[in-house]
Amino acid sequence: MSSLASAVRAPVKETDVLAAASGDAHAFGRLVEASKSTVCSISLAIVRNVGESEDVAQEAYLEAWKGLARLKNPASFLPWLRQLTRHRARNFLRSQRRRRRRDLSVEEEILESVVDPSPSVAEALETREADHRLARVLDELPDEAREVITLFYREGQSTRQVSELLGLSEAAVRQRLTRARRAIREELLEKAGEDLVRTAPSPVFSAGVAAAVSAALPAASALGASASAKVGGSLAAKAGALLASILVPTGLLVGINEFNFRRIAAGSLDEEEAEGFRRLRWTSLVFFVLIGVTFPLSFQLVP
Repeated sequence: MSSLASAVRAPVKETDVLAAASGDAHAFGRLVEASKSTVCSISLAIVRNVGESEDVAQEAYLEAWKGLARLKNPASFLPWLRQLTRHRARNFLRSQRRRRRRDLSVEEEILESVVDPSPSVAEALETREADHRLARVLDELPDEAREVITLFYREGQSTRQVSELLGLSEAAVRQRLTRARRAIREELLEKAGEDLVRTAPSPVFSAGVAAAVSAALPAASALGASASAKVGGSLAAKAGALLASILVPTGLLVGINEFNFRRIAAGSLDEEEAEGFRRLRWTSLVFFVLIGVTFPLSFQLVP
């Protein structure tokens, strides 16, 4: 994530919270985009593994989607989401499901890289070493400084942005940054900062959140259809459940897509760039709609 992207990041809007609580997937997609840096940074500060921290963050968003209607004050969304993420991350650490990827042997790392054809072995090992280096730096940081440091580098090194996203005063943010700089050598901290920018949540993460919401819908829809069938109108209930399982993830993906393109459009574009931008926007829109429709249908086809 570049500092430019951080500078134009839209804030969490109470209108989006209210709309998402009423089932508006577009609005929830905008909430994900506005808060994913905060959520993933909090998760990484606790879990200290990039891949696992994003898994935890996706689970936190799924829980938020399910429980958003119970949130009484829309202004409390971000503090509520922060606490929900911390709770999820700490539960993850206490569980025995942790894969402990940092403890993989060199041979296992090479084998994983060969199995995955996308990056070269050298690139994969370089990425893995960078992740390990970042984990070691996070381990050495004072507990109260991890969230601040992680978000500081991912938000363009803006203390004001960090203070707003974490609900701290700027003075408290600066104090924790000072403690971190005392604990870690400057060159190591700057390198970790580069790694934090490199591993910031991308649009792929947002798509993963949409997929998680979509995957959760068929089971919930089946329960709703079963209950409605006992009362009567099972066919209508099943049709409604299927429609919901299509519309919600599709709306979420479309909302994420539109949010990102509007953020890019905030920059200056010449006529040629604008035309290419419009073509890419519509291509992406069609792609996400197809994903949103076909993914839930695949669950219905599985016996």
